Amino acid sequence: MRRIAVLIFPVTLFLGCNPDEERVSESVRNVVAGNGTEINGTEVNGTEVNGTEVNGTEVNGTEINGTEVNGTEINGLSLNGSYLSATLINGTVIGGSDLVGSTFDSVTVDGQTIRLRVDSFSQGTGSNTDVYYYGISWRDSPGWSPVCPNGALAIATYGRWNYGQGVSGGGSWTADWNFITWSCQVSAITKCVELGYKPWKWVGNASLQTYHQACTRMIRADYCGNGTPYTVDGTLINLYDALGIQLDTQNWSMEAEWDANGAKCMTNKTRSTVAVPCQSSKQSNSCGSNGHFNSGTLLMSEIQ
Repeated sequence: MRRIAVLIFPVTLFLGCNPDEERVSESVRNVVAGNGTEINGTEVNGTEVNGTEVNGTEVNGTEINGTEVNGTEINGLSLNGSYLSATLINGTVIGGSDLVGSTFDSVTVDGQTIRLRVDSFSQGTGSNTDVYYYGISWRDSPGWSPVCPNGALAIATYGRWNYGQGVSGGGSWTADWNFITWSCQVSAITKCVELGYKPWKWVGNASLQTYHQACTRMIRADYCGNGTPYTVDGTLINLYDALGIQLDTQNWSMEAEWDANGAKCMTNKTRSTVAVPCQSSKQSNSCGSNGHFNSGTLLMSEIQ
């Protein structure tokens, strides 16, 4: 299977002349996230850490500026939370299900042109009614193939992610308001949004962007903060914060404290099945003290 690493530069957004031919039945997903306990995985943005690698395709994201509709330049795409919209040259704003059937012309890193298509639009439920999901597919030689696996949907968030492992900056997020990252439901990015750490929101004076970044480190057990995951798929973790978004609902063993750069401290009990290089320098008998929420700790994790 050939891998196509897709970097989406200034793109063209087409609304098909016969949209019914390109529409796919809208998917509806009920979002159910346990309070504090979540199954974690190794993904940052898809099924592998270095991109949304599904069906041989890596999709990094979408540039906002320079977008066109049917060859006519528009003001660009805009993102309100995870709700994507486009303003036409005549001032008309389209978004939500109006974008179903639209396609984005994109360029691969090796110079090939591919096309992404919005197949469906749906809204989250419960505490995630402000989260919007898109079915996204890419045009391959036989036809259209889904970007996300097993019928999973994707959400859009601002900014760029570093998918490197074992390198400085690996696993980090960089603000770029002209760039949209698409992340599948299997990814840590989306999981952390669904857990309540929505990067576009604030709780009091606290921006949830840094909490979201800390959550992606925690979900993947990126203890050393260099993009290397040490989690084991299917491991349950109890996570909580001082904002009341996730509560401590289990009497489990303390694992680590987290901020946007990885584990602030660790105990001798982790999810990892191999040695963690930074563990000795981060190990602390006082790790897990609630008072540490006052000194930079954003999240805490426990394991069984």
